[in-house]
Amino acid sequence: MCSSDLLARLSGSTRTFYLTNVANGTAVTDQIVTWSGQLAGDIPLVGDWNGDGKDSPGIARFGGNAWTFYLTNVVNGTAVTDQIVTWSGTLGSDIPVVGDWNGDGKDSPGLVRLSGSTRTWYLTNVVNGTGVTDQIVTWSGQLGSDVPIVGDWNGDGKDSPGIARFGGSSRTWYLTNVVNGTAVTDQQVTWSGQLGSDVPLVGDWNSDGKDSPGIARFGGSSRTWYLTNVVNGTGVTDQKVTWSGQTAGDDPLVGDWNGTKMG
Repeated sequence: MCSSDLLARLSGSTRTFYLTNVANGTAVTDQIVTWSGQLAGDIPLVGDWNGDGKDSPGIARFGGNAWTFYLTNVVNGTAVTDQIVTWSGTLGSDIPVVGDWNGDGKDSPGLVRLSGSTRTWYLTNVVNGTGVTDQIVTWSGQLGSDVPIVGDWNGDGKDSPGIARFGGSSRTWYLTNVVNGTAVTDQQVTWSGQLGSDVPLVGDWNSDGKDSPGIARFGGSSRTWYLTNVVNGTGVTDQKVTWSGQTAGDDPLVGDWNGTKMG
């Protein structure tokens, strides 16, 4: 899958997802998904919920002691909730993530929880119904400022955890191929020329079956995605996408909107 970019923008109780199939160059809006009944505290997500090869929007909402994932299979038009996953016994401080944990071609929820210097990924393979913890990954040596990420780092068809850590003018991605058990750093990408305000992202930018790092940077009314195909070593900018007409409050995301494996 060759990934391209998305912006999620909230206005009132409606969130609009602007999707581009451009993976290198000047972005244009190729598809739009509008979804009503949204809350400001909802966290926008992206995944392939039904295994059709196309990513589509979702949102994660916390209430009481449960995270609820509302998922739509709409990639152009008015969104409806096609699938719901409710996961109890969770914390408001948990960070929701999405990935294909078991290689079945469908993305499902995960929650990332920091305790001391250990970060734990709780992963469920449920894509519709009540979430249960199917797999757990525990990773020590973590910092509170690390950003948890998810991707298929080795092309085995399964997503696994990673973290992005900023220091000085460099950002380092620590990547593990462990999907159940105790994580170790299997791959590492260090990328200089970074800003603390950059948003770290992950995607398969060149359709090689492996996810690699990217960052989204906002400036003026434009957002630029800097993308590297390096999955182990020193990051360089291999592709760049610039998109005008942006606002600072937009949430940058990544996905394959058209299922061509090329966008």
